Amino acid sequence: MLYIHIPFCKSYCTYCSFFRTTSLDLKEKYVDTLCREIALRHDYLGKTSLDTIYFGGGTPSLLTADELSKIFTSIGKYFTITDEAEITLECNPDDIDARFVTDLKSFPINRISIGIQSFDDEQLRRLNRRHNSRQAVDCVCRLQDNGFDNISVDIIYSLPNQTLTSLNTDIDQLLRLGVQHISAYSLTYERGTKLFDMRQRGKVEAISDDDSKQLFDTLCYRLKNNGFEHYEISNFALPHRRAVHNSGYWAGAKYLGIGAAAHSFDGSSRQWNPSDIDKYCLQIDRRQTFDERETLTPTDSYNEFIFLSLRTAEGIDTDRLALLFGSDARDYCMANAHKYIDAKLLKITGSRLSLTHDGIFVSDGIMSSLMR
Repeated sequence: MLYIHIPFCKSYCTYCSFFRTTSLDLKEKYVDTLCREIALRHDYLGKTSLDTIYFGGGTPSLLTADELSKIFTSIGKYFTITDEAEITLECNPDDIDARFVTDLKSFPINRISIGIQSFDDEQLRRLNRRHNSRQAVDCVCRLQDNGFDNISVDIIYSLPNQTLTSLNTDIDQLLRLGVQHISAYSLTYERGTKLFDMRQRGKVEAISDDDSKQLFDTLCYRLKNNGFEHYEISNFALPHRRAVHNSGYWAGAKYLGIGAAAHSFDGSSRQWNPSDIDKYCLQIDRRQTFDERETLTPTDSYNEFIFLSLRTAEGIDTDRLALLFGSDARDYCMANAHKYIDAKLLKITGSRLSLTHDGIFVSDGIMSSLMR
């Protein structure tokens, strides 16, 4: 698994100061540094074949065809991309014009992930998004018209003043568009965002937990009734269209992250690059290793196994849990799980322990109870 972090954006943010002046030269420098890092760390995974490549973490849709070509050329020098590899590019709706789609067809990119968030223009303004609902619809149609048939859309629910009617309008639009994958996230008010400030000043009010649960229930019911599998807490896919790359994360697969702030995992430790782009470029120029490293203790590994496994529909394989961490770890997990099984928030099917539908909505507390 290869992850390429592209922290470009059109509006000012933490990363953008790097690109605001003489941005073309600096952007070119960053892309060149990505390529040098691929050369420097290509043996990290201990193999040369790639099953997934993911361009994300910012606005990779701002890459030009030449810049994408440079990156793919570097990947091709050190890796073999398997015939069935999933290659994903994150996009903003307003970046997907005719030229962009034409450029994309020159590369082996076969999956597009679009951060639409909502088809309600008022909500999009609250979220400080650059696009409007018309652009959101047009970008999906433009990709489909040009042969892209594996499209994922991000949406947010539990928005301020959101009603069942407005959520159903979003779902109707998604179903009309015929996308293959939907990632749905409950809104969180993060410090430093426009919505957080509006909430602090009383300009918007967060909806209640009961209302949020009703929205979640409706979303799940409607998507399942239209053929989507609810295969991970926040993710829904048509059959055979699950996100292979993200599924690798949840399964604990090794991955190499390239770029500023990118994380990597070798199976026993996690490493990450500096988030400051100047520092990142200097580090790669000096052929230095990762900026920071965290070696997982047995307890860390157990907790990650619980957390990541329980996010998925398949849940925790308790036999594998015992194989990896010992029978006492399985006993500990099951002893703490019983109250949630009795409350119908967890279920046990054979050797697998998984969340029920109601358990998903309170999953954080359940996961914490099963951890050490």
